[in-house]
Amino acid sequence: MIESLHNYSKKKQLSFSSEQIKQALTVPKLDYKKHRDLPPYSHFYTEDRLILILNQLGQKSIDELEKNLLYDFEMVSYYVLPTIIESARDLLENFSKNYRIGLISDTGMTPGKIIIQILEELDLRQFFDAFVFSDEVGFYKPNSKMFQTALSKLESNPDESIHIGDYLHTDIIGAQSFGMKTIWINRHEARKNIVDVTPDFIVENLLEILPIINNF
Repeated sequence: MIESLHNYSKKKQLSFSSEQIKQALTVPKLDYKKHRDLPPYSHFYTEDRLILILNQLGQKSIDELEKNLLYDFEMVSYYVLPTIIESARDLLENFSKNYRIGLISDTGMTPGKIIIQILEELDLRQFFDAFVFSDEVGFYKPNSKMFQTALSKLESNPDESIHIGDYLHTDIIGAQSFGMKTIWINRHEARKNIVDVTPDFIVENLLEILPIINNF
């Protein structure tokens, strides 16, 4: 993103310093936190973030250069692909043989349509039967619409579904509120008393999930 903003400033014949750019990139964080932490948990779109960043840099209008910049921001995770968690591919392949799998994702800068492209590049796309992204639904987890949309696509009921996630305040609270069983992946040794919720199952790595699902 920093590189894209430097290129933008050159094309606009501006002179943003690296420090100005880094400072501008921090501006949307407070707005994101408000959307992310407060009901109804409405999605904070990348275009709105970009407008705040450019306003901080003294740019008020949206033209073709800004649209190109928006594309770069949305594609940043595609340019630098994420690393797959160990055992993830094996686990997904195993589950996909007997279960329908949905991905419920709160998206940041990267919209859902690009996340699907990333999954294709990582050879993981074929394991999923449904996708639900906050930028498409309009809300973040724990808003119930995220879980409702997923189960609708999967043609499944809450009491016959398990949600697996690593955030207590979004994944576990949201899924339990919608009547689903939950598995919390506590990969970072996070404190359980941060929020008032008790997961149905707690694991520390992906391999521990397999027997839980098979005995569900």
